[in-house]
Amino acid sequence: MSTKELWRLYLARTNPRPLCGFLWEPDVKTVRSIVERVGIGNQLKPEDILVEDLWAHVEEVLELNSGWSSDFPQAISACLGVPWLEAMIGCPIMVGQDTIWAEPSARDYDHLLELRIEPDNRWLKRLFVLHKELARLADQHFFPVCLPLMRGPLDLLSAIRGPAQLCLDLYDRPRQVKEAVGRLSQLWLKIARLLMEITPSFADGWFTRMNLFMEGRAATLQADATSLFSAQIYQEFGLCFDQEIISNIPGQTYHTHSTSAHILPLISRLPNLRSLQITLDPNGPPKDELKPILEDCQQRVPIMLAVWNRDDFCWAVEEFKPGGLAVVLIKTEMKGKEEYEQLLQEVFSLYKKSIRGSSGSAGTSGVNQFRYLPLKNWYG
Repeated sequence: MSTKELWRLYLARTNPRPLCGFLWEPDVKTVRSIVERVGIGNQLKPEDILVEDLWAHVEEVLELNSGWSSDFPQAISACLGVPWLEAMIGCPIMVGQDTIWAEPSARDYDHLLELRIEPDNRWLKRLFVLHKELARLADQHFFPVCLPLMRGPLDLLSAIRGPAQLCLDLYDRPRQVKEAVGRLSQLWLKIARLLMEITPSFADGWFTRMNLFMEGRAATLQADATSLFSAQIYQEFGLCFDQEIISNIPGQTYHTHSTSAHILPLISRLPNLRSLQITLDPNGPPKDELKPILEDCQQRVPIMLAVWNRDDFCWAVEEFKPGGLAVVLIKTEMKGKEEYEQLLQEVFSLYKKSIRGSSGSAGTSGVNQFRYLPLKNWYG
């Protein structure tokens, strides 16, 4: 069984074993050549980001990723560590030594409701140049292309107003907040559609930013700001707009963190959601509290659990049903390959033992389906 077949089973929540690998997000890291060109503490402009930066980035990602076993081919975007959407809506983009971030724009709500992103938007035009060049490189070097990091509408409003001010606005100006989130949702969907139209397919499908295969054009939603809000706040100010986005994108992953566990039941019930990725953060709920929430989500939508250490990796593989389960080890750098490969072997050895000892009818043929399939077999 090829990994491509396993992916289709995963989306149907009938995969015979968990899909496993690592989650490495090189596209969100600051590109050193951009920092050196612009200078620390200076404001970034779209013309500061060169096609040559993208070339070097792609070459580095392909080189560092080569030879690592995973069920997930590494999708690459033209993000280059830049908060593109925040820039398009008018936030000043500042350059630091290790990060490029968006400053609040201090724009009032009247301006936000009239916000437009026209075709001549300098940031949009620059992103299109890079995304098209990435598609050209993908055709030559055979890797999947995904959309760049696109923070969700609530995150964008938090970037514009600042997190503290947004929390006050939710109580002082709730109607304007909801209208602004609605407007930002429209702009988010507009940009996603434009990018999806020029994103090439790969292995008869497309990929989300979490490296998840989709049979239709794909994007990744997120709402990191929800860690600051109650489930009631999200239900009132975010849920309906997320539903509108999901209903207009064929394939999607919703990226979340365990610090937002209180809204996971709401997200997992969004109609037509294709996959839900949850990063299990150390400052989130303990695993015994988190497990029933995740099990509840898995009953409705395939989940991908991203963990920081081998103990949590083994816990996730052993504690959850395989159908609709993917588990990935977060890697900030592509190091420790030998330990990583050993972890995969140990995990699948344990998993095969549990299958042999079960009362089910897996048998030898069922165990054979749990053989780890490296990336080179993914295309079969």
